[in-house]
Amino acid sequence: MPTRVFSSHNLFDLSEALSISLKKEIRESEGLYSPVVIIPNKSMETWLNLDLVQRFGVVFNIRFLFLEKILEELLLQKFSPELDQRSRPFLRGDSQKFQIYETLLKNPELIQKYPSLKTYLLRQGRRNLDPIRLWDLSGRLAKYFKDYELHRQDWIKNWIGDPYAILRLPGEDIWEEIATQSEIFFFQKELYSHITRASSKESLIQYSMRMLGTKENPLGASRNIYLFALSQLSSTYVSIFRNLLPEVELQVFQFGVPTDDAIIGLGRDQICRGWANSFRALRKSWENADSEFVDVSKSEEEKDTTALKVFQKYLIYGKSKVSRRVPSDESLQILEAPSKLREVEAIFHHILAHLAESSETKLTDIGIFCADLSSYRPAIEFIFEGGILAKVGDRVQTKTLPYTIRDVIAGDTSKYLNAISSLFPILSGQRSRSSLFALFQNPCFQEKWELDPSTVKEWASFAEDLELYQDDSKEELSPLAFSFRKGFLRLAAGNILSDSEEEDSPISPFDSESHSSELWISVWRRVSFLLDHFSNKLNDPKISGEELIDSLIELLGSILTSKISNLEEGEIEQAIFDSLFELRSIAWDTKDPFDRIRFLEAFLKQSSGEIQVRKGQYLTSGITVSALQPMRPIPFKHVYILGLGEGLFPGMDDTSAFNLRHLSPREGDIGLRELNQSLLYETILSAESSLTLSFVAEDITKDESIAPSSSLLLLEQALKENVLIPDSSIRIKIPLNKHSREYFETRQNSPSLAEKFHKNFDISSSLIYGKPEDKDFYFKNTLYSFKTEDSGTKKDNIIPTILDWNELVRFARSPLSFHLQKRFGLYVEEISETDSKKEEPFRISNEFEFMSDLWNHSMRKFSSLELTESLKQVYQLWEKKGRIPRGIYGDVEFLLKSEKIEKISGFISEELENSKVYAGISFGESPKQGNLLSLAPISISDKINIQIQGLKENIFLKNELDGSHSIFLIYPNSSKRLKNLIEPFLIQCLLDSSSEKNIPKSVYAVLGYGDRPTILRMDREGKESLRRKFLLDLIGEFLKPFLSLVSPRLWEDFPDREGLKDLSSKSYQKVANEYKVWASQSVQYDPTTYLDDILRLLPHPQNYISDSDFTFCMNIYQPIASVLHVEK
Repeated sequence: MPTRVFSSHNLFDLSEALSISLKKEIRESEGLYSPVVIIPNKSMETWLNLDLVQRFGVVFNIRFLFLEKILEELLLQKFSPELDQRSRPFLRGDSQKFQIYETLLKNPELIQKYPSLKTYLLRQGRRNLDPIRLWDLSGRLAKYFKDYELHRQDWIKNWIGDPYAILRLPGEDIWEEIATQSEIFFFQKELYSHITRASSKESLIQYSMRMLGTKENPLGASRNIYLFALSQLSSTYVSIFRNLLPEVELQVFQFGVPTDDAIIGLGRDQICRGWANSFRALRKSWENADSEFVDVSKSEEEKDTTALKVFQKYLIYGKSKVSRRVPSDESLQILEAPSKLREVEAIFHHILAHLAESSETKLTDIGIFCADLSSYRPAIEFIFEGGILAKVGDRVQTKTLPYTIRDVIAGDTSKYLNAISSLFPILSGQRSRSSLFALFQNPCFQEKWELDPSTVKEWASFAEDLELYQDDSKEELSPLAFSFRKGFLRLAAGNILSDSEEEDSPISPFDSESHSSELWISVWRRVSFLLDHFSNKLNDPKISGEELIDSLIELLGSILTSKISNLEEGEIEQAIFDSLFELRSIAWDTKDPFDRIRFLEAFLKQSSGEIQVRKGQYLTSGITVSALQPMRPIPFKHVYILGLGEGLFPGMDDTSAFNLRHLSPREGDIGLRELNQSLLYETILSAESSLTLSFVAEDITKDESIAPSSSLLLLEQALKENVLIPDSSIRIKIPLNKHSREYFETRQNSPSLAEKFHKNFDISSSLIYGKPEDKDFYFKNTLYSFKTEDSGTKKDNIIPTILDWNELVRFARSPLSFHLQKRFGLYVEEISETDSKKEEPFRISNEFEFMSDLWNHSMRKFSSLELTESLKQVYQLWEKKGRIPRGIYGDVEFLLKSEKIEKISGFISEELENSKVYAGISFGESPKQGNLLSLAPISISDKINIQIQGLKENIFLKNELDGSHSIFLIYPNSSKRLKNLIEPFLIQCLLDSSSEKNIPKSVYAVLGYGDRPTILRMDREGKESLRRKFLLDLIGEFLKPFLSLVSPRLWEDFPDREGLKDLSSKSYQKVANEYKVWASQSVQYDPTTYLDDILRLLPHPQNYISDSDFTFCMNIYQPIASVLHVEK
């Protein structure tokens, strides 16, 4: 009986045809019978089960198997019934990878024969093979060999000879010329034949090739096998069924198979239709196998003419079936997003719009597919789990969307695998503070050693206070000054010695005033012993690879545990141990200690990349989030495909010299690009009501535009040429942020294409352009409770141990604005709305920005002040960007700038004589590279223990005549105002508080506004106590949970600011009341002057002026005002 192939572009039609066949087979069978359905993946099994339940009412006893599993069963039953199927008689891909690695490691003469291979595996300076490259190559070769078995059986036949025969279908041609002339071809031939002869097992394809033409045993009664939605099916499998298993009655249910021939070229009426060429090749294979095709697609009503439906019809049948063109609509859209976060955020609101529009739409009707799931997972988790603040009745409620996520790589999410990864830098000798605390802070380590996270946090504080940067416990000499060993000695001495004994101690005791320091020393001694014990085995060449694996498993069990709140961690641990047990039987060991640890790290990293985890119950617990691969034909009402940007999709083909199929392609070959395009084709067909494709169109960090992928451009072209009416577009540009004007503009005309994408359900986004009633509602329900301190609602604040001094500066400039940005993310910058001027300027487009670029360029490129040298280079750069007027206007601008720069340089050159440019001054560790003036973090110990750290970029360090040093900070566009002095004054206060020696003494601020810069000195003599009090007051105000509306500008313009010394209590209160009245009226009647863009969002700003504001200004702004009179 010929094979019957049921085809349709709708998976429900195929499922219905399958259900009819299953009912018939079950009805005709006797007793309890188990039909066999072959599925491409577990996702399809779940979907098919759910669909069959709806059709049958109840489903049980159906065997869902993968293709190779059923082939193994049938072939062994027919040709080798004596073999036990449970003994895994066939060679697996992982086993072959181990075989290749072991063979090449044991036979170096094989590598010496092939120069290109020798160059790759024996890098310059190495005497032994690089185990990491060898392991990577082994994995790739194992994949290639499996590929050759399926698609290049003439090579396999050539390599291993008789009794293997080629599995072919009638009409298949074999032509070869290029690959057989390659050196790599002969290397792979020798390697493949070697491992085939040496192995006691064959692969499934090898076994099938050998069985072809041999005497066979009867299979027994005919068997019905159902192949459901196997899209990427090699003709070799079709040949196995036809030539070796003819008694099997095969029914195939094929999705999305066009009826025409392969598409070659890019004619206007063929654009995008080539994406289905792999389906056409599969159809040809079934036709060559004399199969019977049955189209089970149901006819669609002609009135259903959405852009998506017409495009789907075009992809399947061609332009001839498109009866008329249609306008663009919401069924098919392409999104341009400024970032991944905004891309996901726009999809989130679009889903809410669908749910609000129709009560029949369920979360399980929605599928989100990502071209690169690992890069989108953090954004999806942040948006969908964090949710938004939505208006529900008369209150604000956090709105989230439940989802299930599949195909997540365990190495990206598992805490247990992260803990394992943190061990290898330590075992490699990189025992820095960061590597040690990466282990200490891992929950799997803390659970094993019964540690509380707060305890480990306290250890980190000790390490900061003691300035511990590395562990030298393996050294036999005296401990280094900044080592953990020295720090532990100081901690132990502080806990044991009395005050009198501490004076005579040769080391400086550190009294931690906490018992956790004893626990830290104890835990680290035991952990260090375990790590050193394993390191000693790594360094011992007498220890075998098998013993090393056993020791590593023992080490992991001694240091870590997977028994934390996440139940999947236990399964991940077992998978890792299984991989290590499999490695035990392989001769992987090179005996070199460095290579050993590198190989084990690479092996475990690769193993973790092969473990997939999921979140939620698939297809039943909300929105489905997945990669494209496993979900491609499963239907969803609304489909979103993310990450279709330039260079990201459809990817690049494997062009490695070891990939012989790339060197010698044949008709029907499918590379990575074709594979991904076929996945996109299937996903487009699976969308029922709407399809949204999106990409990130901007790189904000580089100020560059990013094009969509070539597939999206082709899709748009296909729509333009064959589907949509003229001048139609499906592109929608997502605004830069959720506060943008586009979300709140009133649209008078009919609903636009982007109507749902212009809906914003986040009540906080209404603060700029939203309705007044929404603003009042949000402030009343969310922000107003933070206006003043209320003892009835005050919550315990967690005091941070580390503060960034840059945040202190931002706070001092506008406490309430900083609070709104920090806690609620309120930013009003709108990049897309600031660059609207297109006419050619007759002056430099942005004077302030030009001066900033000039100073920054000079300080980056030169070791001293060289403004004149930088001018020409910066000017040329601005000319290239089109920001300089052309012709005579540009020449005039250059002359004017030259005169100005010459004046500025002459004015301050004397002050900056004997000075050197530094990339910045850093308090504490900094990720910035370059010539940094690095100082220790500043410790503040006044009732609270806090460290201040941070970085100020681009400074001058001047050598003074008395041998001291001064810091000059350049502010090219800043005037002599209080807000511009906060940063230099705070740096001066930090230097005053530092206990280090030989640090800069003075800070000068060079304010370059206008033609004549102003130089202000921050360290007025006799004002040390004032600066000390200022720093403590600033930190105290920063840590308060409730803030008021104060600013340097308000204080500067307060008429009674002068003469406020030594006020009596009565006078102080009187002036405070006068300030409150004056400030309230000022922000109410002159908001442009006294309120920044954030604060102007407040509906009634005068209500945020409080009684305590005057004290804040006296403590914070009045000390800064004292330096205004110290002009140099």
